[in-house]
Amino acid sequence: VYMNIVRQVSPSASVTLIQPNGGQSFGEGDTISITWSTTNYSGTVSLSLSRTGIGGSFEPVTNGTTNDGQYSWVASGNATTQARVKIVLDGAPSFNDVSDSDFTIFDRDISLFTPVALDSFIVGSGVDIQWTSVNITGNVRIELKRSPSSPVWELLAGSAPNNGYFGWTAT
Repeated sequence: VYMNIVRQVSPSASVTLIQPNGGQSFGEGDTISITWSTTNYSGTVSLSLSRTGIGGSFEPVTNGTTNDGQYSWVASGNATTQARVKIVLDGAPSFNDVSDSDFTIFDRDISLFTPVALDSFIVGSGVDIQWTSVNITGNVRIELKRSPSSPVWELLAGSAPNNGYFGWTAT
């Protein structure tokens, strides 16, 4: 009697992070498309972000998301020039990938110079609203809160040019 025993070995799972893979710059509030590919794996994946490079700690972006090769994340949190994304196969955590090099998440900022809190104006007088903005493109929305204790914001301009100046007549 002759017996032949064959051991079948399942191919190993693998994951490759495609984007962001280093060198990109994203502003706070930008939607970042995180993309990846997997082989021999159909379970969920988890994504995390380091703001201190490859050796830094990673904070969760999402856990247990569908392994469909894409996740949209809105950039938030502290600015950094050392961001890296890490993807982990939830069902096989030893299989993971990290961005090959650092990418940047930068702040977007707007600062109001005039008027300042508790300024008062005579109805009908002209008011100069002045600001500076950094890394903000497109128009701005200008709103007024008439009292610090009021929860209500009044719309002055829904879409004003972001040129640092808006003239308003006090009402």
